[in-house]
Amino acid sequence: VKNAGGKELETIYDLKIEKFSRSEEWEGQLVRLIGETGLGKDELMRAVAHLLNEDIFFIAGNYDMEPEDLFAYQTIGVEKELTTGYLYTPVNKILHNGGIVVIDEIGKVKPKVLNTLKTSIAAKTHQRYVMDDEGRQRLVTLSNHPRARIVGTLNELRTGISGTGPSDQASQDRYRDIHFGWR
Repeated sequence: VKNAGGKELETIYDLKIEKFSRSEEWEGQLVRLIGETGLGKDELMRAVAHLLNEDIFFIAGNYDMEPEDLFAYQTIGVEKELTTGYLYTPVNKILHNGGIVVIDEIGKVKPKVLNTLKTSIAAKTHQRYVMDDEGRQRLVTLSNHPRARIVGTLNELRTGISGTGPSDQASQDRYRDIHFGWR
């Protein structure tokens, strides 16, 4: 590889995208960035967000996550004393406003949580609470922002690395894998 001045550069990273053709779209897919620990997957996503001028949020994936942790938390007294409301999570904010959310160590997230996330991404919709004409909050389904992207980082599976294991083929088809490694 040569830079703009013609100087030979050493390749530091190799990216391999599986099952990709230019005719396929990534919208409706959960992108998984797969590579060794400490390789810089999160830093790569920060650089991508910077270059695209997109907001980016990071979430630590873990086995304690529940499906409702992805979208909104009910609150009491946050907006107005003694009233309930909702605090939207980074996933919901990105689906609504666009940008990138990175779920670090997505392999540690329970399958039921991943299935909820993948269903929302594949349907290209998310839910939000809005005030109706009578001042009551009601849940509505909205289209995802066209620039909303969700990326999960995942370490290469090997002895000593824990994860939730493979899911069914239909779930696997909703992933877009990018392998990231040292050369």
